[in-house]
Amino acid sequence: MPRLLHTFLLGSSLLLTACTPRPQSTTPDQPLEHTYWKLTQLGTDPVQPDNRMREPYLQLSPEQHRVSGFSGCNRLAGQYQLASTQLSLGPLVSTRMACMQGMALESRYMQALEQVRGWQITGRTLTLLDAQQQPLLQFEESHK
Repeated sequence: MPRLLHTFLLGSSLLLTACTPRPQSTTPDQPLEHTYWKLTQLGTDPVQPDNRMREPYLQLSPEQHRVSGFSGCNRLAGQYQLASTQLSLGPLVSTRMACMQGMALESRYMQALEQVRGWQITGRTLTLLDAQQQPLLQFEESHK
């Protein structure tokens, strides 16, 4: 009888352990500022620069509320305003180089940046949101 009880308890404990959800390993949320954010999605379109094109990115520096980055062809810079999860960028300026690659992406990217009104970070992913909290741009933290 004790052997049967021991087998029952062992089996029950294994069953409960197998059915208990395990905590997922999570990547801590990256800080919005002082992080190199590589553009990975523009609207619903994935962004994958070809080998001849530098990757579009964004960096926010809190010391003077400066934003800087690369838009596909030109460098960009400007100011930003941040209050909790609200964020607006601009006015933004950019260099004026003409490029064989990246001009269409740059135009859409700059237009989307002007519409940013919010942000959220989950792990290594930054999503910039419009006034209705809809995703405009998605970035991934990168070590550059």
